[in-house]
Amino acid sequence: MSANPVVPVVVDSAQEGMGVGRALVAGVISLPACTDGSWIMAALALGLDTVKFFPAEASGGIATIKALSAAFPGLRFMPTGGVSAANLADYLCVPVVAACGGSWMVKKDLVKAGAWEEITRLSAEAVAIAKECGR
Repeated sequence: MSANPVVPVVVDSAQEGMGVGRALVAGVISLPACTDGSWIMAALALGLDTVKFFPAEASGGIATIKALSAAFPGLRFMPTGGVSAANLADYLCVPVVAACGGSWMVKKDLVKAGAWEEITRLSAEAVAIAKECGR
């Protein structure tokens, strides 16, 4: 699938293949938000091996990811929602975490103000954290 276009998140559910199935048929990689076993089983039934874990912190964070990965070996997670510079390294140290997403680097007020230097600084900080974690 690496030759296909990648869309980081297709916002709809894996349940019943709504939207996700259509995306896969079109050759677009989809990462549906899955925070429990039912959603994960639906994603697995579609042949997915990576899911978005959103909202990560509100859904139990790293402890929940570890518990779900024990029940679904081979599944990878991309946590978003509550991920920040303060906990990014903690998430990236979990082997089943493929990547993390976060809006703290591009907050709406920073974009609106055109604070590109601050956005660049925050993004560089996230990259540095990822590199420290061997990513």
